[in-house]
Amino acid sequence: LQQNLLMIIEPYNRLQLAHIASLIGLPIDVIETKLSMMILDKQLNAIIDQNTQCLILISNPSNDVQWSFILSIINLFV
Repeated sequence: LQQNLLMIIEPYNRLQLAHIASLIGLPIDVIETKLSMMILDKQLNAIIDQNTQCLILISNPSNDVQWSFILSIINLFV
């Protein structure tokens, strides 16, 4: 289940839990529970917005090119 979830959500920044559940063919509560466990285990850098029932993926700033550039500029002044 975990590998299937990772493949489905990889290209997105935001996904509705209902859409993920329909693609996998499991109830929303099962998907939400598994995603919550993955987030808590730090296997997934994301949050679940309870109001909109969306999974919101958070990019890792340490892998971001712009973040590296910003840090290099800050280091010039330190």
